[in-house]
Amino acid sequence: MITLIEGLPERVVGLLGSDAITASDYEQVVVPAIASASASGQKVSLLYVLADGAAYEAGALWQDAIVGSDYMADLDRIAVVTEDGRYRAAIKMVGAFMSGRVHGHDERALAEQWVSAPTD
Repeated sequence: MITLIEGLPERVVGLLGSDAITASDYEQVVVPAIASASASGQKVSLLYVLADGAAYEAGALWQDAIVGSDYMADLDRIAVVTEDGRYRAAIKMVGAFMSGRVHGHDERALAEQWVSAPTD
């Protein structure tokens, strides 16, 4: 399941992934949140916290790729907080193609600080 993280700056979308992450989580939570935040025309940063035990269903992985391609131009920074080695490896791979824009973090506070910082 993906839920919104409240209390972040207006241009930062915060997501908490826990338990089974499904395609409908993307359709009902992720896409509307990013679309709403980017409606003003400003770049949006994304904070994504993956709780211990979070697991993607196959349809969710496909939706993640679609969201990435559909909204990449609208996204400034993406911080992913997880201790899961599989997801950390995937983040490094994606980050290699988006230098300076995607970071994996161990600590949520540091990730929030990074995505919330003003960009040039």
